[in-house]
This record gives sequence, structure tokens and C-alpha cells, in this order.
Amino acid sequence: MSLSMMKDFEQLFDGWVAGTLTKEEAVVFLEELGRSENDFSGKTDQLLQDVFISSKGNDVLRERLFRSISERKALQEKPVRRLWKFPLKWAAAAVLILVAGAAAWWLNAGKEKEKDPVVLVDNNIRPVPGGDKAILTLSNGEKILLDSSVTGQLAEQQGALVIKAGDGQIIYQTQGQKESTAAKIAWNTLSTPRGGQYRLNLPDGTQVWLNAASSITYPTRFTEKERTVSITGEAYFEVAKQSSANGKTPFRVKVAGLTGKEKEMDITVLGTHFNVNAYADEPVARATLLEGSIKLKKGEEQFLLHPGQQAQLENDGAFRISADINAEEVLAWKNGFFYFHRTGLQTVMRQIARWYDVEIVYQAGVPDMKFGGEIPRNANLEQVLRILQESKLRFMVDGKKIIVIP
Repeated sequence: MSLSMMKDFEQLFDGWVAGTLTKEEAVVFLEELGRSENDFSGKTDQLLQDVFISSKGNDVLRERLFRSISERKALQEKPVRRLWKFPLKWAAAAVLILVAGAAAWWLNAGKEKEKDPVVLVDNNIRPVPGGDKAILTLSNGEKILLDSSVTGQLAEQQGALVIKAGDGQIIYQTQGQKESTAAKIAWNTLSTPRGGQYRLNLPDGTQVWLNAASSITYPTRFTEKERTVSITGEAYFEVAKQSSANGKTPFRVKVAGLTGKEKEMDITVLGTHFNVNAYADEPVARATLLEGSIKLKKGEEQFLLHPGQQAQLENDGAFRISADINAEEVLAWKNGFFYFHRTGLQTVMRQIARWYDVEIVYQAGVPDMKFGGEIPRNANLEQVLRILQESKLRFMVDGKKIIVIP
């Protein structure tokens, strides 16, 4: 059986909602929803609208369909740019996947009632997506919450004004002092909590984006000899070029928070764009060069990276350089997306845990599986889990805890 006219699709849709389709007809309907060459998103929108207006079909199914459409509407500000890749090779947009999930539930409803793949424990606690929030720790220990502070001048640190701009980022403005004594230079730390991210302009004009559960420690004024910062977690840098009488001033990034001497990593650059992912709970620390060149030091060894290369340092000290890195994958977090490409379940869940500030618990028997695709980071947690559950996993959300069920 195949579809040649929209009228046929409408008839199948009406039959599906009314519960009168044969198993063969329902299979054809699901196949058509999954065809990437057909744009059924707008058509299903209209058909579902008609269903809701005329109150046709099963009430429970209609409720599930309405939830699917509502979830898609919530994602319109940042639509899914890449279609989620499933084991069944469906290439439908997220809303169609959710609708198809409801259809699959309907097909099996006559046999046994399927368990809801995402169970929300009713305790009035619902994890939400992260946002722009951080804590600025001044040299005297004073802490400033950046998600609630007003714009304008926040503090003065050894001749440098700390300013929060209208777009939320932190900017340092020096007032002309040229002291070179290290003791007179104040050090600040900008740290993001789980569920936070932030953007910072360093005193030399270098721009830094911090991902969730990350930090950067830096001086409020750089000297002519060296520009050094220390980071934990994940950060993206666009380093400003700086010259002095002695030539170009190098910019150095120390990667902190990694245990063991074999995990020490220093990065030296003159002017470049690069990303460092060095969470202590990840099995591999990665430094990815996107533009320019960087010199990476591991122990006594030094390596020169070129654009498109990524240095990978594993927990046991094993080190390698990979080429032809996907820049879109590396910068997805900065651009507002989760990006997965053959990514293991626990890696996926660690990203979710950091962004939604939740704890992940695995029940016995959860398989090691891979995922691929993009999901907007502004999606609510239930939406994300309902997409992941197409892998046949189930999830229970109990306050700030997600339980993964095989």
C-alpha cells in the first residue's frame, strides 16, 4: 500500500485517531511520517487541529497528541536544526517522532497498556534548562551573583573596573596604570554552577565562554610578558593578539582540576580560537583548535596543533591528536545545542546532568548504547528524555534525580 494523494494521508490520519485502521494501514501511516523527503509537519499540524476541534477519536490519544504539538511549539524559538537519528533510520522532525511514538502506543493499546517512558514524580520540583548565571569571586573573597546583579560597575580591582554590560557579559576596563609588580595584580575567578553558562571579556580583549560547572581564574590586568589563566570544566576562547616592545605576548591556559601528573595540560597561543573540554568526571580531556595555532604541553612533551585538530588526553595518560574534527559538534554547547554523534549513554547523561543540574542514577541492566543528533539546550527536561526514550529506555524524574530504567 502507498500514498499518492494528500486525501489518502488524511483518510489514514482520521482512521488512526478514530482507531479504525488495520495494522497494515497503520504501518503505512507511520512510514509516511518518517519519510524525510515529505514535509508532513505542517499537514499534521492542521490535521491535529481539526481533530481537536471536532473532538474525534480516543480522549487519551488526543491528550498525547496535544502534548506533542505543545512541545514542538515550545521549541520554535530554537528549532531542531538536525534530524535525530534513530536505530530504525527514521528521519522525521522531533514533533513527528513524538507523534509516531503516540501512534506506536495506540497500535499496542489493544494488547496491553504501555508504561509511560517518562515518569514524573509529583513533588513540585521540576528541573529546568540552564541559563546565563555565574559567580564572580573577587581578590578579597567577595562573591557577586551575576544572574541577579544589576548592570554597570560591579567592583574595582587594583585599578581595573569590573563592569557588567547590558548583554550580561563581564568586561574589565583598565584605568591606565602600568605597574608591573605582580603583587599589585588582583586575581578574580568566574565560575558557573551546574545549570549555568557565562561570557567574559578579559582585560586584553580575549573573549571567553564558560560552559556549565566550569571556572576561569585570571588577573584583572595582564603584564607585557605573559597572559596566563587557569580553567576547569569547559571553555571556548577567542584570543586577542597583544604586542609589546618584546614582540607578541603569548596567551597561556593552564588546565586545572585533572588528577594525576599524567593529566597536566598547558596550552600556549598567540592569537587563535580554540575549545577546551576538561571535566574531571569525563574519561578524556580535549583541546580543539578551530583557528590559528596552539602549542600544547603535556608533561615534558610539546605538540603543535593545526586548525581542525584535537588533542585528546585520557585518564591513564594516553595521548593522541585527531584530525578532521567536526567543529559543529565541538561548539554545539556554545551555540545552544546538545550535539551527539555515536555518543555513549553515560556521556549523554553527564551533559544533561550538568545543564539541568540533576543527579543520574542507573538501574541494573541499562545497556551501553550510542546516540546521534541535535537537541536545543532550551528544551525542557521531559522533552529531552522523551526523545532519548526512543532507544527503548525509560526514565523516572524524582525532583533533581533522573533514574534510568532498562
